[in-house]
Amino acid sequence: MALAIVDRLVLPSPYGDSEIQFCCGDLTTNKEATDILCVSAFQGDYSPTPSSLIGAVKSKLGISVRDLAKAKELDMSSTLSVSHIRRSNG
Repeated sequence: MALAIVDRLVLPSPYGDSEIQFCCGDLTTNKEATDILCVSAFQGDYSPTPSSLIGAVKSKLGISVRDLAKAKELDMSSTLSVSHIRRSNG
């Protein structure tokens, strides 16, 4: 399934508009750059199950969300109920 944009959120800034896209489909086949990937998971459980996004990025892209969670750059779990933010490697 191709990646389809379901909704958008435009955020104005002094440097121009930025956009957050809410998508549905197989992210692992996306040819466009992705700056941030938000994943919903039970706290501490990043099991790469076959039908999950966590499983797809592990099996198709070799990216372990579990390993990324161990190398947190910013932990926001106590203030925003957000587990972590990690800087991209590339």
